[in-house]
Amino acid sequence: MRQLAVWGAEHTVTTGLQARADLIDGVGLYHTQARVRVETVRADVVREMASGAYAQVESRWSLRVRSMVGVRGDAYTFQVSTSTAANSGNRTAGIVSPEASVALALTGDAELYLSGGYGFHSNDARGTTITVDPTSGESVSRVDPLVRSRGAELGLRASPAARWRTTATAWWLALDRELLFVGDAGITEPSSASRRIGLTVANFHRPVPELALDADISVAHAGFVGEPAGEGHIPGAPENVVASGITWTPRERGLFGSARLRHFGSYPLTADGALRARASDLIDADVGHAFRAGTRLQVGILNLLNATADDIQYVYASRLRGEPADGRDDVHFHPAEPRQVRLTIDLRF
Repeated sequence: MRQLAVWGAEHTVTTGLQARADLIDGVGLYHTQARVRVETVRADVVREMASGAYAQVESRWSLRVRSMVGVRGDAYTFQVSTSTAANSGNRTAGIVSPEASVALALTGDAELYLSGGYGFHSNDARGTTITVDPTSGESVSRVDPLVRSRGAELGLRASPAARWRTTATAWWLALDRELLFVGDAGITEPSSASRRIGLTVANFHRPVPELALDADISVAHAGFVGEPAGEGHIPGAPENVVASGITWTPRERGLFGSARLRHFGSYPLTADGALRARASDLIDADVGHAFRAGTRLQVGILNLLNATADDIQYVYASRLRGEPADGRDDVHFHPAEPRQVRLTIDLRF
């Protein structure tokens, strides 16, 4: 970090490096019967390395106006070794992402900001080296390792009262291509470009030093570009999410506790929106006691109300006894875990 004074303004220059390696063994997809493996669809060993460098300049032009410009460069290496030799291989890719923002202080407790720039998402490493469908043996196309995104947001940060902070943001996000992993086939399928728009409101309030309240609400609309009217829904894209909680933390020692709500609203499961996921609500809670020297005893309860909910829902063809040989499209789901109680003892020496 470096401080500069140029053009009558104060500038802070920040640079950095980042590196990450994911070493993944034993990623597999198998056919099973009565929960016993009978055939391997694919078994993979994946090595994914990522490195990045960034630089940004934050400038304060006056007491009310500040700006930020930055650029980031990323490089990825994908190495896949799989049971289908034709799908093993190496891929490398790089991308540069600039961004900028400007903020205007309206009052001492409110600030309006506008930001925008380029980004990316990395794709499933297995899709970057695939050449044949491991189930049928038919030729398939590799996916791009890195896919460009563009986004912008307009927001307002404000403090309606002491120790209360609210941020309201209208945002837009465009992806050059979405990606779908087909679980039964073990392949990745690139799809059309997409656009998302949404509004997010985040609130944090601390009425007293020990008590914290937070509530985040987000609504969004997502769709594929260039699809016929009514056929452009993105399966699995959330449309409304609520995360809220209350936390009590003693200043030194004593009782502490928290409760958190997670709400996922209904969302489309098919491109035409005819099938939609069921909404779900889960509440987690914990209570404990903080002793001297940092020792803590805590009881956590996951799914406090033992709600019947689904962590994920999706549509694909399956077959039950008596149904057509090709099966039929239906909603499949992974249920949320039932109520669980966990005891944690944290000892500090």
